[in-house]
Amino acid sequence: MLKHYLDLLRHFRLVILAGALGTGVLACLLSIVLLNTMPLYKSTVTLNMQPSEEALMFNSAFMGVTQFSPATIITQTHIERLLSRRVAERALDILIEESGGNLPSDPPTAFDKLKSAIWQTWTILNYGYFQPPTERDQWLNDLMSATDVEMVEGSYILLLEITYDIPEMAARAANALARAYMETASHEFAEDAAAVDAALSRLLTATEAQLESNSAARRQLERQLGYKSVEAGRVILMASRAEADKALADARRQVARLRDRLVRPGSADAGAAATISADLATAEALVIRSAEALKKTETALQALEQTETRLGEIALRIREAETDLAELQDRKLKTQLAREARMNQVGVISAAQVPVYPAFPKVLVNTVVGTVLGAILALAPIALLDVLDDRVRTGEGLRQIVGPRALPSVSRALVAQAQAFLRNGDTPGRALSDFAEVMARRLVTEGRKRPQGGKIAVTALGSAEQIAGLHAVVEAAVRLVDPFAADGGALTKVVALPEIARIGDWAPWRGCTIIAGVSCGEADRIEVERVAGIAVDPEAPPFLAVLL
Repeated sequence: MLKHYLDLLRHFRLVILAGALGTGVLACLLSIVLLNTMPLYKSTVTLNMQPSEEALMFNSAFMGVTQFSPATIITQTHIERLLSRRVAERALDILIEESGGNLPSDPPTAFDKLKSAIWQTWTILNYGYFQPPTERDQWLNDLMSATDVEMVEGSYILLLEITYDIPEMAARAANALARAYMETASHEFAEDAAAVDAALSRLLTATEAQLESNSAARRQLERQLGYKSVEAGRVILMASRAEADKALADARRQVARLRDRLVRPGSADAGAAATISADLATAEALVIRSAEALKKTETALQALEQTETRLGEIALRIREAETDLAELQDRKLKTQLAREARMNQVGVISAAQVPVYPAFPKVLVNTVVGTVLGAILALAPIALLDVLDDRVRTGEGLRQIVGPRALPSVSRALVAQAQAFLRNGDTPGRALSDFAEVMARRLVTEGRKRPQGGKIAVTALGSAEQIAGLHAVVEAAVRLVDPFAADGGALTKVVALPEIARIGDWAPWRGCTIIAGVSCGEADRIEVERVAGIAVDPEAPPFLAVLL
């Protein structure tokens, strides 16, 4: 298969060469014309877009698990903002200010007018009307179309490129665009920082007010408590409850003792009974007072527990407020640090310089690319025809049909060598010698015996000119190497027959060896198979095929 395509390339080498040279010359001429009429210059500004740690953490938390890193997302965001219309408008204003109110421009060329006419026609065909842009809009569109931003892989470096037909304007536009973006980013950052500061201030004020309110509520409860602390009050009340409980128990024992004396025999004396009754009443009154004191102490303890619960709740709210206040203060400090770091986030590493050489066109590069592209374009239809068409175009294709009866291909160079050898007796070329050796082997192995009458008949599926060329090659090969000359001493005679299509009867040539040429790309597989079918008849002459 590889030999087949190599033969195909050799056969169509002139077509491929013509296509390659044609497109190469055309690309060269077009590049020279463009170089002299509208060269394009490219100027580049190198920018640093180092993101802050806060921005990286926020993007990482916001995006979650993705195939994109936070740094890549941030850098891509910078690129899109650099290409925005707002930045381009500010850059245009800077350029106009630097130019004294008007941008330098050359008169429109014929090519510019052609482009404008094509664009106007395209717009009318699409939308039905054309709205001519203002001068500012045209400048803005030119600036935006000339802008390109690339990210240096594995870094936070951006390359801002401006392509323009005036080298000075390319450098000025690139620097103006970088300056415009830095100003725009600083302005937006200042607005964002002010909003963040205001929000943090509001939160800090609200948190401090909440902390002060809770502290005031705690101080008020502590004043209402009447004790130095809840624990001190609990100790005092517990002691009071123990005393009240003891007093109540003593009073109840006293009452029980007096009641026992009152009902005891021998206490019928009126005076003694009256005294006991009076003591009993006093003791019962003491029981009541002791019970009330105990109840009052229990109530005071319950109130103390409620106050302690409220103080715990207030203390919890105070701790939460203090925690929130500490977090807000830490957030404010981090924001200030991030602000200082972000001020250096966008910076120019290398300003744009006026380019010396145009970036487009590059005559040599375009010529080489055009030449290669022309060769590919010329080769594509050849390969397509080879796949879709069954015509025989290579020696390998002929060999697949007739097998070992195929001879090496006969080229024009081989015909020229044979004619020179026959005419002048020159030293045969390498190609002619190789052909003669192969033909001699085929005559012996496929012919099997000396041709009848010592003749080799030459014909072809082609023109008379090709038959004459094949006749010269075969005759020269016979003179170089004749495998049958030893039998009779005389060289085998080579005769030329008409075209195969004009030979109606092969009977006169039975016993001769037939060498049939197949014109490249003229005969299909079926025609070659029918010609090769001559050898199927036992009485038919031996048959060899060669590609012309």
